[in-house]
Amino acid sequence: MAITYIETPQLWSPVNNDLIYYVSTNTGGLTNVYLSVYTTDGATENLVAKTKLLLDANSRAWCNIRPFLQSFTKNNQLDFTSPFQTELGNYGFYVNYVVKVQETSGGGFTSDTARYAFNGQMSFTDFVEFNQNMYRTFNANSKFLTNSPRVLNTDFNRTNFLTYIKGDSTLNNVRLISYSGGGTTTQDVTINSVAGIIALRSNILAGSLPDWSTINTQWQNINVFWNAIIDENTEKLEVQLGFKSGGSFTPLSEIFTYLKYDYCSKYEKTNIYWQNSLGGWDSYTFNMVKKKRYNIERKQISTNPYIYGASGYSQHTNNVFNAGNQDYFTNYTEGYLLNSDLLTNEEHTWMWELIKSHNVYVEQLINGVTYYVPSVIKNTNYEPKITKVDGISNISIELEFGYDNIRITR
Repeated sequence: MAITYIETPQLWSPVNNDLIYYVSTNTGGLTNVYLSVYTTDGATENLVAKTKLLLDANSRAWCNIRPFLQSFTKNNQLDFTSPFQTELGNYGFYVNYVVKVQETSGGGFTSDTARYAFNGQMSFTDFVEFNQNMYRTFNANSKFLTNSPRVLNTDFNRTNFLTYIKGDSTLNNVRLISYSGGGTTTQDVTINSVAGIIALRSNILAGSLPDWSTINTQWQNINVFWNAIIDENTEKLEVQLGFKSGGSFTPLSEIFTYLKYDYCSKYEKTNIYWQNSLGGWDSYTFNMVKKKRYNIERKQISTNPYIYGASGYSQHTNNVFNAGNQDYFTNYTEGYLLNSDLLTNEEHTWMWELIKSHNVYVEQLINGVTYYVPSVIKNTNYEPKITKVDGISNISIELEFGYDNIRITR
């Protein structure tokens, strides 16, 4: 009497794709086999669901546990004022779970390895090729959690995020190389990399740094570091994770490159931040035509406009017409129509990540204070442009602040 796991999800998988368990039992004819799903924080397990499996003629059965786990990942906001490195937590950006299968005749559970489902979703066809090791820090080919081009423009004032899944326990270092006027400046920063999904945060133009003095001692050298490596002459910055021992650096991720871009435009810049389909965070600066937009919803009530008086029925009183149809409910929303700069083919493809995102923030300066306002994208379709077909072009997006402004008068 034994359960065998024939197929399981990968150690890290997107929670909004299929999470298939395929099991078999060597007890012929046994029909009472149950699969239980538990969430865990590493110390405590909580039962989420238990379901009976239907065995086929070969004593095999399968179950897709995705519906049991989707509610445990949320649209958690990433802390824009956090230190250089932030762990993105369990029961938010991902859920840690364990599956156990039980035969009623044996009574005991056969447990699978604890696994992780992160807040992401790949297309049905792309998921066929999904390999978790592409996005975990193992070697120089390991990717950050983004589908953006690996070379991005920034003015170094916009907050830039690079999110990764720790795959190698030796990861202890991020190497940054800045370029200005043809020269190079290399700087290694020791990081305290913990298990799970981690976001690197950089707001890296000297003179626009947060106050590091309030942060844990281990981070107090970063203010000095940023000012030393990034200044007004910096033209390019390369970022790579790795393991450093002595003078030797072993790459554990790809190189990600930021190019300084001044966004020369007569229009106001608008920074947008969103959670992408891999569970990481992306940002982009829209710097062309920007228009304020309002949408309003109305509900009306009808009343009799005629009022009986001494002289009979009249539709007005003292030369003021009596109300007939009148609003009793209004709800308006506000937002923007934003236009990008001219985009490359890669950038056009990447913008689909913004259009379909569930978690979007727009940066707003209100009375001299920077805020990040939750927003929703109103675009209902998107067609990535191709230069050789469509020429060099930009995109327009319509976003709406995620708040209602309701007024009820009757």
